[in-house]
Amino acid sequence: MDSTTEQRPIITIGLKKSITTPTVVWLATALLHRDNPQSDAFSAKEIFYKVKELDLLSVSDSTINMHITSHCVASGKESPDRHRKLTRVRAGWYRLFKEGDSFHETRSTGQTAPLTGMLPLRFKDVIDWYNREYNVTNVSKYLTEQTSGINYQTAGELYLIEIGENNTIKLPDSFMKDFGIKKGEQLIFQANFDGSVVIKKPRN
Repeated sequence: MDSTTEQRPIITIGLKKSITTPTVVWLATALLHRDNPQSDAFSAKEIFYKVKELDLLSVSDSTINMHITSHCVASGKESPDRHRKLTRVRAGWYRLFKEGDSFHETRSTGQTAPLTGMLPLRFKDVIDWYNREYNVTNVSKYLTEQTSGINYQTAGELYLIEIGENNTIKLPDSFMKDFGIKKGEQLIFQANFDGSVVIKKPRN
């Protein structure tokens, strides 16, 4: 018999990536929104059944319900989670949290949506949908066909910020007055991953 040791094939076992209950609650609600654009909110029962349909968790039904009605709700005091995944619109009815929604002060640093890597690959497009179509009501940015400017909408007010030659930016007088900005003062433009832009005054 040949003394050479026969090389055996290497078998790689793929471990299932764990996914958290808040992430699945967010995903279930996002899918409900995307598939039912005519609905502004969903009952806790509808979200619960969607979570069960996804079959991504191995937790108890009471744990799922607690996350839907408490742990993920932005308006409630941290309990102990700080998630801002859902907004309660009326008793027993919820929708996804949007930038600009009110939230309890203890949840100011809470996550509003999972990162792309937190979801199974087949749901990656849901994050894209959320950033592109859903989370754009309170702070939106879009290019206009009529001008070379960019419109920014915050707190119900719409300002036209024109981009001039050499990429110079011209702020409307009303914008400067409303926010107490003086000529020659520096501003910080913060570009977010959801496509929104936040304009801030530097701290002294």
